[in-house]
Amino acid sequence: MRRVRTRAATALFVKDKKLHFAYNYLARKMYRIDATEDLPEGDVTIVYEFQVTGDPDIRQGNGAPGTGTLLVNGDKVGEVHMDVTVPLLFSIEGLSVGHDYGDSVDHEDYRPTFPFTGSVKQVAFDLSGDAIKDAEAETRRGMSHQ
Repeated sequence: MRRVRTRAATALFVKDKKLHFAYNYLARKMYRIDATEDLPEGDVTIVYEFQVTGDPDIRQGNGAPGTGTLLVNGDKVGEVHMDVTVPLLFSIEGLSVGHDYGDSVDHEDYRPTFPFTGSVKQVAFDLSGDAIKDAEAETRRGMSHQ
């Protein structure tokens, strides 16, 4: 019997001053967002949103397709369409913030422990399905266009 190693599923990380998102669908398909601009200095608000665009096919082992969008201080820095996602559970590893002691999501660009050398002030998850509203980021974006 051949053992297949299932990689961790998602990473949001900073490399070479740029923000990156990687989603590894069971070591079969890699989806990524690579910001083209450097992250700004100082406090930064990063948001990742996933909008479901279709129905899952659980019998075939496929979760819902959708579009992942990455925002920095309220401005979109990239998006990726995922035609398939993991339908149920990735692994029992759990969540890591600031470092990663588990298996690598992306063996080319992201190797654990991949420590973040900045400061993480807050991490929040909203699984309600509603779009995230960041009034402060919306105000900054509006002021920058005047």
